[in-house]
Amino acid sequence: MSASRKLDYVDALRGMAILAVVLVHCDQYGTNDHPTVFHSIFGSGAMGVQLFYVMSAFTLFLSCDRRGDRELYPNRNFFIRRVFRIAPMYWLGIVYYLWQNGRGPNYWLGDAPGISDGNIIANVLFIHGVNPYWTNSLVPGGWSITVEMCFYLMIPLLFTWIKSLNGAFKAFLIFLAIRLVLHAYLVTHPMIGDIQLWRQYLFFYLPNQLPVFMIGFMLFFILRGGPEDRKVSPLLLVGFALFFILHLATRREILVPTHVLFGFGFLALAVGLAHKPLRALVNLPMRHIGKVSFSMYLSHFAVLHWLEKLGYADLITPTSTATGLLNYGLRYLVVVVVAVAVSTVLYHTVEMPMMKVGKRLIALWEKRPVAVPQEAKGAI
Repeated sequence: MSASRKLDYVDALRGMAILAVVLVHCDQYGTNDHPTVFHSIFGSGAMGVQLFYVMSAFTLFLSCDRRGDRELYPNRNFFIRRVFRIAPMYWLGIVYYLWQNGRGPNYWLGDAPGISDGNIIANVLFIHGVNPYWTNSLVPGGWSITVEMCFYLMIPLLFTWIKSLNGAFKAFLIFLAIRLVLHAYLVTHPMIGDIQLWRQYLFFYLPNQLPVFMIGFMLFFILRGGPEDRKVSPLLLVGFALFFILHLATRREILVPTHVLFGFGFLALAVGLAHKPLRALVNLPMRHIGKVSFSMYLSHFAVLHWLEKLGYADLITPTSTATGLLNYGLRYLVVVVVAVAVSTVLYHTVEMPMMKVGKRLIALWEKRPVAVPQEAKGAI
């Protein structure tokens, strides 16, 4: 099996992640009269972001491992690749959503009167996560992008520090403990007046998401490490077991939050598909959706906006639970089809050309030839 075929499951998992994210946002438009269990399932689609984080950490470590000995300036090249991979599409999203929504007040701004110049500049620089009013108020879903970009700054240090599954697990426990301490303090000492927005910010901000990224590092050593790399200290396992048992006993999500538990579910799913890429999940359509998932993440909000604005958020009139679910299913299908089409165009006209520019810049500065593939496989 070729190296590219071995990583087909990575694109497929990204495809599953964006399809899950669309689930939750489709449930926020139109008429939705579902049983509670469906609201819970659709709402859990938000955890698709955590699946993105797990796979991102995995592929970033994979990329550093492959390129570290082949390049003169691997750290500099890493940041060049990340900027040209993320920035062009996100900057396009800033321009588009400023046009679509304007600069006036919105839910995520809380009591702020509108989108300030500082908010815009912070989004351009990917540091909007420092302000609860900025983190998600300009580009829908922008909170996850600032988390991702800030996490990139940590990668060179983490790659030097974490050398085994034991190291990844230790880092996971350290960041889980840091998250717990910060959360315990910040939840009782809000820095803004809007308590609801503050609690959402405490979910969005980087320290709350770092344990999930560490699960992605665990995945790397489970799939790519040697026998010695996969060993975990029994003491660490006992420590986590006691922590998890306390979490279950107290029924307090603060100890091991739900999004972290989802991360372990995604770890198991990724390991399973890496060893057995089931055709029902790892197939050409799902891999394509995964390949264009970044553009789809940014654009599906616009698709939903225009469906509602044009009066097509409800394609049938729900008169019962069954027709309500059918209405939701039709909306979801339309959003996915349109968003995939839009994202495919954006992938080939914005993402790929910009990634090639980054590769050429690296080749120029490395003063050695770097082949530019016809397709940026896996967007690692």
